[in-house]
Amino acid sequence: MKSKIRFWRRFGGVKILLGLVIQAGLCPFVRAQTDADTTRKEIIVLGISLDTLLKARPPKVDTNYITSYYAHLHLRLIAQGNDYFLQLIGPTDHLTYKPNGASSLGVGVSYSWLSLELTSKVPYVNRNLRTAKGETKQFGTSLSYNGRRVWVNTKYQSYQGLYLNNPDVLEKDWFTVHSQYPQRPDLESRIWYSSLYYCFNHRQFSNPASQMQRERQKKSAGSFLVGATLLFTQIKGDSSLFPHAVRPLFPSNANLTQYRSFSYSINAGYIRTIVFRTNFFTTLLIRPGISLHNASSVSTGENTRSLPVRVGMQGDSRVTVGYNTDRYFAGATYSVVFLSGNLEGASVLRSYKTDIRFVIGMHFPFKPKGLLHRLPGF
Repeated sequence: MKSKIRFWRRFGGVKILLGLVIQAGLCPFVRAQTDADTTRKEIIVLGISLDTLLKARPPKVDTNYITSYYAHLHLRLIAQGNDYFLQLIGPTDHLTYKPNGASSLGVGVSYSWLSLELTSKVPYVNRNLRTAKGETKQFGTSLSYNGRRVWVNTKYQSYQGLYLNNPDVLEKDWFTVHSQYPQRPDLESRIWYSSLYYCFNHRQFSNPASQMQRERQKKSAGSFLVGATLLFTQIKGDSSLFPHAVRPLFPSNANLTQYRSFSYSINAGYIRTIVFRTNFFTTLLIRPGISLHNASSVSTGENTRSLPVRVGMQGDSRVTVGYNTDRYFAGATYSVVFLSGNLEGASVLRSYKTDIRFVIGMHFPFKPKGLLHRLPGF
C-alpha cells in the first residue's frame, strides 16, 4: 500500500513541494526501543514495528502484466504547469476568467514509502505577460494514496488575480483599441477536490506505472472504476463578478460578488494502459459523474443567499504517454477536472482545472546505508 503526501510552500520565490508516501497511518502513542543486536532504533506503534508497517514488499500482482521496482531508487527531472478556466455563462453570452499562471522546473527522488520533490518557478517566463494579463498569486498542495484497490486523492488550489480571456464581450475588436486584457486583481478563486475510487482489475492493471512510473505495465490492461468526489469551489471579488457592460446579459446575477458551492458526486469510469513496442505506453482515463450542488451567493448590499440544490455534472479525465524500461523512464501527463453548476436564473457556472507534467528519470536497485538505513521501512 502506498500513499503520497505533498506539502508546498513558497519561500523567497522558491516553491518547495514535499511528498511523503506512507503505507500505514501513525498513532500518537509511539515509543522507541533499541534492539540489542543492531545499531538502529526500532519504533513501535501499538506493539508493531514501523519497519513492519512501512517496509516495501513485492506486490501481489500478475507478473505477466506488471513489473514492480519496489526496491529501487527513483530519480527524476520535472517540468509542470497548471491552468484554470472560470466560465460564467448566460442565455446569450459568457465570460471566461483565467489566471496568469507560472510554470515550474524541479527534481524528485523516491524510495520505499518516501518521495521528495523540489520545484521552482521558471524565472522571466511570464514577466512579459504581466502588463497584458496582470499578476496572479497562486498556491497549491496535494495528498494522495494509491493502493492496489483503493485510490484517494485530495488537492487544494487558490488563485488571486484573474483576467478576462474574451474581452470582445465587453467591446468588439477589443485589441484594436486596447493593448491589455481586462484585469481583476481582486478576484480570488479557491478549489478543493477530493476523490475516492475503487479499481476492480488491480492484479493486472497498474496505476503507479502511469502515475509515478515506479512500476512497468508489460501488457495492455484496463479496469473499470467506481467512486465518489467532493468538490468545493469559491469565487469572490471586491465588486460584481460581471463588468458593467455585460450586466444586462446576466440580470439575475448582475450584482453577484461571491459564489460558493459544494458538489457531491457519484462517478464511474474506465482506465486503460495500451503498451506498444514493449516499452512505450499510453494511459487513458475518464470518470464522468452526476452530482448534487449545494451553493450560496452574495450580492452587493445583501446577505448570503442559499441557492436551490440542483443536479449537475462533475468528472475528470487524464491522458499519459510514456516510456519505461528497467533503467530509464519518461512521460507526459495531461489531466482535467471539470464542474458544471447553476447560478440564479438561467445562468451557469463552469470551471476547468488542467495540469500538465513532464518527467524524465532513471531507477535502479538501491540498498540504504548510514543514516538512511536507520529510517523505518528502509
